[in-house]
Amino acid sequence: MILLIDAYNVVRFLYPGDRQAYEAQVNWFLSKLSAYRKAKRDEIQEIRVVFDGGLFLHKTREIIGGLVVIYAGARRKADDVLVQYAQDLREKGLLISNDRELQQRVAVHRGAAMGVHEFWGLVQSVCAQQEESAATSHRYGEIVITKLENDVIELEDMPEGIDVDSLMIEASVSGVGKKEDSVTKLRTNKGSLSKQEKARISVRKKLG
Repeated sequence: MILLIDAYNVVRFLYPGDRQAYEAQVNWFLSKLSAYRKAKRDEIQEIRVVFDGGLFLHKTREIIGGLVVIYAGARRKADDVLVQYAQDLREKGLLISNDRELQQRVAVHRGAAMGVHEFWGLVQSVCAQQEESAATSHRYGEIVITKLENDVIELEDMPEGIDVDSLMIEASVSGVGKKEDSVTKLRTNKGSLSKQEKARISVRKKLG
């Protein structure tokens, strides 16, 4: 799957009070998207982030944090570039935008689309899980270091029957099953879902 991001449309969603996207806002947006890309590298082949404008008349592209960042150039609009990508990719591409007209243009080429609110909720959820996992690993790393350097933790003082390795494994997978309930509910109703709804569920599972 290749994500086609309507960049300024997403930034305006994240910062609704600002009429233009500032550099700090764009950088934060790209950093979050980069972290998401890293976490979902097995499910998402590529993320193309398309902006209007740029320094040149022609389209330019560069790799930033694992993202393919594209500026449409002065001669074209980002929407036109996104539609061209959708035409080339067809079912392999997924447009992320709240622009209804753009979604309709992409649909002509059998391309799928997802609204920004839904997509960014998945991004936040995945990034939160990664941060929680990293924090857990850091905490256990500190415990191990404290034991090695200061001999503060005495294993013989642990309650009987407690396995330190088991505790660490349990912590490392905390949060993995948090989405299970919602997925299970969807599965129970699978028989009554339309083909489009089933496809949408499949996409959400890959993205989240």
